[in-house]
Amino acid sequence: MLVASSITPLGMSGEVGEIVAGAVRGVRESGPPNRTDAMLTNTVCLTHC
Repeated sequence: MLVASSITPLGMSGEVGEIVAGAVRGVRESGPPNRTDAMLTNTVCLTHC
């Protein structure tokens, strides 16, 4: 299964780069193969999702 997610910090003013970076870091540390590009973070789920 391929899961595509977009991280959008709503209600925030100013810089949101650290917030988005923290969310992406959490995805990367979760284990499944993933790729982040300018629009989405794609995660591949190979077993129980």
